[in-house]
Amino acid sequence: MTISLTVAGQPYPIPSSAADVDWAAQQVAFEQAVAVALSKGAAIQVLSTNATVVGNGADTTEDDLMSFILPGGTLATGQGVRVTGWGNGVSTSDVTTVRAYVGANDVFAAVLTASQFNHWRAVFELLNVDGSNINVGGEVVTSGAAFGSTSQLYAVEATAAISLGADQVIKFTGQRASTASANSVKQYGMIVEFIP
Repeated sequence: MTISLTVAGQPYPIPSSAADVDWAAQQVAFEQAVAVALSKGAAIQVLSTNATVVGNGADTTEDDLMSFILPGGTLATGQGVRVTGWGNGVSTSDVTTVRAYVGANDVFAAVLTASQFNHWRAVFELLNVDGSNINVGGEVVTSGAAFGSTSQLYAVEATAAISLGADQVIKFTGQRASTASANSVKQYGMIVEFIP
């Protein structure tokens, strides 16, 4: 008796024993068919989560917070990733800034200038246009800790020339402008999801 699994209308025989001489070829064909089927109709998949709280250093330079390395070749044309990050800043009039990058490209810079704007959350998607260009869209919200406090919404829209055949770092950074105070900008979480 022959058992087979069907993927995208094509049957793939399952070897009955290790002695099956076609086992390797059947296994490779099956795995390739599954990969293609998943890339065409798979649900969004989580690539990375990070919940280790991190803050900027005791300096006035731009410091990396959380990051994720997107391996080269991960995204086919039309595929993308969704990045979500959140955190807070200190309650001060000294300018503090949170930024996001894809490779060397600055996706957004949100300035937290007043005490009521000390919480932030950013969500953006990047899509592979043709392997060397991306489209980015999303939003950044800043607000105070109390319900009903003043908030601001920043729209994020950008295009960038970037090689998705090479590894690219997706990251958030934090910076305080004039006072060398650690943890002026903190990041509490980051999620990266694959969009097929």
